[in-house]
Parts: sequence; C-alpha cells; structure tokens
Amino acid sequence: MAIRMPNPDLMITIEDLAFSDDRPTWDGMTDEGSLAEVDALQEMQILDIRVSPLVGKVAILLEARTALQFRAGNSVLCVVDGAQLFGWNSVKSRTGFTAYSVVGNLTAISDAVAVNFVLHPSAELIVRGVAARFYLLDAIGVSDSIPDYADADWKSLNSQLPRWSSRFEVLQSSYVEPME
Repeated sequence: MAIRMPNPDLMITIEDLAFSDDRPTWDGMTDEGSLAEVDALQEMQILDIRVSPLVGKVAILLEARTALQFRAGNSVLCVVDGAQLFGWNSVKSRTGFTAYSVVGNLTAISDAVAVNFVLHPSAELIVRGVAARFYLLDAIGVSDSIPDYADADWKSLNSQLPRWSSRFEVLQSSYVEPME
C-alpha cells in the first residue's frame, strides 16, 4: 500500500522532504516492520549525507534495492532533526566510488535519539538529535537494477541512483523521539 505526503505540492523532491519540518502522520507499518528497528536497514548502501548546522538537520540517503528486509522501494531517507552530533569514521580514504553497505544499524532512545550505522568497508556513522524520521521511498525514474560501480563514471552512475532531486512516493514512514 503506497501513500503520498499530506501536501504533495510542497514535498516535490527528496531534498524538500529532508529539510521540511513535517512529522510523519502515518506509520505505514507493514509485515516487514518499522524502519527504526534494529538492523532494519541492513545491506542498504549509503549514497549521500547532508549536514546542515543552519537548520539543525542531518539527512542520510540510502540505496534500498540491496535491502534484506524491504522488498518495495528503491531508497530510504533518514533525517535526524535537532542534530547535536554527527560523526563519520572510516579506516582509510578510498578513491573512486565506494558502496558503503549497512552491516548493522541501531536507533537508540534516551534523552536524545541516536542513529548508528556500522558499515562495510570499515566505516561507522553516528548521528544524535532530538528526533529521527525514516521514509521508505520509491524514487521516480530509478531502474530496478543496481548500477555497477566498477565501470561507472559519475554522470552515468548518478542517473541510475536515487538522488536529492528525485521525485518520490512515500511507501512507509517511521518517527522516533524520546519519551517525556
């Protein structure tokens, strides 16, 4: 079952959704579970990260066609609102294109929300903030096949991946915030 955001005129691109202040009003829970569950994003690949201290948001765009748990959709957007911490740790700098695959992820809730990603090859991402929004998306114009990073140039690779300027349909959403 697919849904659209409440005001599609305002939510045109993935970037628009990432930097909006709208809280998901529909949980969209399916038999596949919540996007915020432990290891729900396993085998997805991090495509891009946007950090905006100006608006206090960190937006993470993931490739979902490689996901173990979700059969629908081709991308996931994770947005941490009220960002307090952003950390990226990688063993060594790589050249060319690197598909950082999620080996494990955890959304921890205490006085803040922490979203942690353990990645392969040898990297880790941690973001902490006031709340986190997760969206399973079907980005329009993205093929069902995953591009070959080895033989791709940036222009051809970019045309085969979900990107910030992609229009989308929301298939599922989850919202996490600390309990008061």
